[in-house]
Amino acid sequence: MPHQALILLAHEDYDGEEYRSSRCVLSNNGIGVRTASTENSVARDVRGDEASPDLVLDAVETEGLDAVVVIGGPGAVALAGDERVHRILREVSARGGVLAGIGLGVLALARSGCLKGRRAVRNPETESALREAGARVARGQIVVDRRIVTAADRTSALRFGGRVVEVLRSA
Repeated sequence: MPHQALILLAHEDYDGEEYRSSRCVLSNNGIGVRTASTENSVARDVRGDEASPDLVLDAVETEGLDAVVVIGGPGAVALAGDERVHRILREVSARGGVLAGIGLGVLALARSGCLKGRRAVRNPETESALREAGARVARGQIVVDRRIVTAADRTSALRFGGRVVEVLRSA
């Protein structure tokens, strides 16, 4: 059975490039991908492009999920404080799944408690929150710590998706 990944994106102001690149790389590598957001209507990125989520956060069942990818952009700050996102991340992590965050999406991993004691990418916008969450801040564009993949920003979006695939396949 192929791996299954869930991409979480803010309903407004997500980073469309991070989303499209990550989804494309995962799908092109045979990973089943679904998208969830806070609302079951068309989501808009920072440039006004649209994506249609497959489901709302309340409907996410983590059974069978091998990875969760949190997309950045200004709207990701709202996801970082959402208890439904925290639940999804914790449940997938507890079963040994892959957690991934890019740009401001890394905040959700930090605030869910999943980065405590783990290395995560250094980003000026997230560094203090990472330290508060007990993460070990590391330099680089992409940081992998066991089953957690973090990326600084959209400039590494394609490589980020590739690293998520590598970590998924290494299990």
